[in-house]
Amino acid sequence: MESSSEKPLVLVTGASGYIGSWCIAKLLDTDKYRVRGTVRDHTDKSRMEILQKGFGDYFDQIEFVSANLQDEDSMKSAIEGAKYVLHVASPFPLNSPKDGEKEVIQPAIDGNRHMLNACVGSDVKKLIITSSCVAVQDFWENPDKVSNHKTFVKERKDHTPYYKSKIRAERYTYDFLDNLKPSERTFEVMMINPSFVTGKALLPRAEGTSLSLIKNVLENKLPGVPQKYFANVDVQDVAQAHVNAIEKGKDGGRYPLANGNYKFLELMLVISEEYSDQGYKILNKEISKILAWIVSFFNKDVAFFLTCWNIKAEVDGSFAAEELGIEYKSMKESVLEACKSLIEFDLVAKP
Repeated sequence: MESSSEKPLVLVTGASGYIGSWCIAKLLDTDKYRVRGTVRDHTDKSRMEILQKGFGDYFDQIEFVSANLQDEDSMKSAIEGAKYVLHVASPFPLNSPKDGEKEVIQPAIDGNRHMLNACVGSDVKKLIITSSCVAVQDFWENPDKVSNHKTFVKERKDHTPYYKSKIRAERYTYDFLDNLKPSERTFEVMMINPSFVTGKALLPRAEGTSLSLIKNVLENKLPGVPQKYFANVDVQDVAQAHVNAIEKGKDGGRYPLANGNYKFLELMLVISEEYSDQGYKILNKEISKILAWIVSFFNKDVAFFLTCWNIKAEVDGSFAAEELGIEYKSMKESVLEACKSLIEFDLVAKP
């Protein structure tokens, strides 16, 4: 039997995040790896208590280190001795900030740059980067064609900072690799591109964009339901894809994850059917395009929604499912598991 010290070390950035926490749990489920997770400050007692509550018996098996994506030296220190890296951490705001370039776009690019530089000359054999389906799902150039792992969304002026951050961070990564000397290219790199992520929260917090959205749905805090389509994937499927990519992923691979395409109204109706009888007030009507147009003068995010209003632009997640051995959970099951976990963690106001 392989001793713990002989197991390869996997570094997971963003250990306290929605996806990162599940990546760690899935890695430990395999009993094949040692795991090191990065957090902003591993001496923060309140944050570590949240992690201990969420990870339970796994907590003592995880090595937590402080690291800053904007600090290359901390990245080099974090990956020391690691054979594999799951680079999950990246800015993901619920609403576009005032300075998107400074707060979202540049940090995402810097995070990839510092991680790539840290991997050069290290023991790392595979770097698996969490990108996003926003760099894949093309509502604009070819909305009638199904987007897949070969589809690259072109940046538009009216894209939100989050969209720009993912598009540019991917582009930077590929340019970086193209410019590496053969002697420096000692590690494989691949992209995981999750679509809109739902599913059970592992940690008792609702700081991620999708969990915050579902929390707002249950608390009836949304101003309206936009006529917008989204591709969906369960958070545990996303984590499993990262773990499986260690053994099954191919160098240069790009893996969009999607179990199908839905309108936001469908998500609302799933929640309404389950929770309306329990006293939760769930919106179940879409707002008109005219109303959205009026609001867009005061809200840049709504203005962006209008560029892809009522356009389906499907995403094909079958390539990742086949290559990485993923069986997608349904949107309904995933959304309801998200709701249940938020309620059980007491993160949703009682109706």
